[in-house]
Amino acid sequence: MTHEAYVCGVQYQLGELNHTYLDASGFQEILTGQKLPDMPDLWGWGTFYTTEDVYELGRVAGKKALEASGIDPVDVDLTIFAYCYLPDTDDPYQGSGRILKELGLTRTLLEGQTLMGCATLLSAVHTAAQLARAGIHRNILVIGIDKVPKTITRFWDYALYSDAAVACLVSSSPRGKCLRLVGSARRVNLDEIVNGVRFNAKNALHIKVLGDLMSDTGCGIPQISRVFNNNVYLPIKSQKDLLAGFKKAQMFLDNVSRIGHCLTCDSLINFCDYAASRELAAGERFVFQADGTGCCAASLLQWETGSYA
Repeated sequence: MTHEAYVCGVQYQLGELNHTYLDASGFQEILTGQKLPDMPDLWGWGTFYTTEDVYELGRVAGKKALEASGIDPVDVDLTIFAYCYLPDTDDPYQGSGRILKELGLTRTLLEGQTLMGCATLLSAVHTAAQLARAGIHRNILVIGIDKVPKTITRFWDYALYSDAAVACLVSSSPRGKCLRLVGSARRVNLDEIVNGVRFNAKNALHIKVLGDLMSDTGCGIPQISRVFNNNVYLPIKSQKDLLAGFKKAQMFLDNVSRIGHCLTCDSLINFCDYAASRELAAGERFVFQADGTGCCAASLLQWETGSYA
């Protein structure tokens, strides 16, 4: 028997410290080296967030997601952690184990996903949905956590990095108002993984993946209410969305300057803020999309106004 897969209780937590872009490591070097005009409103340079303990962010986001989903922690069968970068720690198992213990997830199994860059969290949601649909697990908690490593600067020529965590419950049953996962698509480009991205508007990975998603689900881009994706700088983000066929009214740009690029967490955080700002209509459709170096993932999700299982 094949089940549906629902994404429920999306919640997030930003780093406890906020800073202005002027304080970001690498800012002056990028400005000078890339000859970027110092025009923060044009680029969307604003605030970024940092944390001393990314696992605490994961715990808080996970707790919020469980409460928003209305589920008893003992009913969670599996927890998947997703990282763009593994946290700077000698023992990553202790941090994830601490989260499970403090959330009361006493019956859960544990898995982790990485290597898909900023597309890792959406890839983990796809994995959880496949398990729920197959009936292998009924309730899967997915937690994305990302803290920028100490060896990497915060300010780049395409994005300003923040620390954050986001969580959701992927379930085979709807739990209140939630998202039904209609379909997903993923691709990798090995040349880009090895040699870096050389953007080609006619052959961009995110356009190919979106085409796969629309074809597989029978959905058209005009039917999409909003697209939620990486919080890269405004001109880059807008250009990529336009090339993919989206209109400006379908874009969500608010968080570029408000929180910066939260690595693997962006798309779910952006949806969470969008949903909190308005009443979503039953049947409203959204594209969640994320890409990293040579990796891209996208999902089509539909808003459902169901009841708790």
